[in-house]
Amino acid sequence: MRLPKALGTSSFRLTVVYAIQTGVSFLLLFGVIFWSTARFMRHQIDDSVSNEISEIISSPISATPEGVTSLVGDMSRHASGFYYIWQDADGKLLAGNLPALQPQVGIREWSETHRRPANEMSAIRGRGVMMSGRYLFVGWSTHQLLEMSQFVTAAFGWGLAASLLLALSGGALMSTRLMRKIEDISETSRIIVNGDFRQRVSVQHNGDEFDHLALSINAMLDRIESLMNDLCEMTTDIAHDLRTPLTRLRNRLEVRDDVTELQLLQVLADARRDIDLILEIFSALVRIAQIESGGRKSRFTAVK
Repeated sequence: MRLPKALGTSSFRLTVVYAIQTGVSFLLLFGVIFWSTARFMRHQIDDSVSNEISEIISSPISATPEGVTSLVGDMSRHASGFYYIWQDADGKLLAGNLPALQPQVGIREWSETHRRPANEMSAIRGRGVMMSGRYLFVGWSTHQLLEMSQFVTAAFGWGLAASLLLALSGGALMSTRLMRKIEDISETSRIIVNGDFRQRVSVQHNGDEFDHLALSINAMLDRIESLMNDLCEMTTDIAHDLRTPLTRLRNRLEVRDDVTELQLLQVLADARRDIDLILEIFSALVRIAQIESGGRKSRFTAVK
């Protein structure tokens, strides 16, 4: 039953906020790493393709279109990861290991599935140039780039899930511990409200904020207990101090039938004196209460 209560605490809600921030940070980090890695690998492919095209163009065999056809055909048969297209102006494939394409100068990339299983995605990325009115394209498979993307995505997905799980479970444990501490304080407060002023909040002596709070509450309870004891003693003293004048006043007011007028006036005068004494006692108690509450301390002056 404690865990559902812990999920509704402010500490757990704060943990959820931190978990969301962690997830957003993970996604931002994933985006930066994914974009940087993909950009680097594409740059490597572009450099490799450009170097391959430069070798074909600078080769002495490429002085004539027929020489290019022979060279590209030979390179296609011994290709180590490269793809070639050499086609004429009419779109007829002269040499290469890819079907003819619509000529496009510069970097281009498109899906390529006819050489791979249906469940294995891949693409060709390369560069096209025009040579002697003919179109030359050299490309490289992006299969490794796709594999890297899938690996990085899976790694970050598992990392994000693990971090969120750890954050939420840690938040639930901390909230449960906090609820246990608060319940201990609440239980002690309920016992004190029922009249047992000797109860105190338990101190674990861990030196944490809960121990500081427990020590402060216990110090407050010690002060309250001391004030309550003083109040009880004061009540006893008041009852004792008032018993004698009230008893004397009652005895004096018991007038006999044969009392004279002069004696009656004397009884009333003595009763008035006893009442004045009782009023002085109450005034003194009121002054003491005002001094203890700080109401008369503004009139105090320093005495050397």
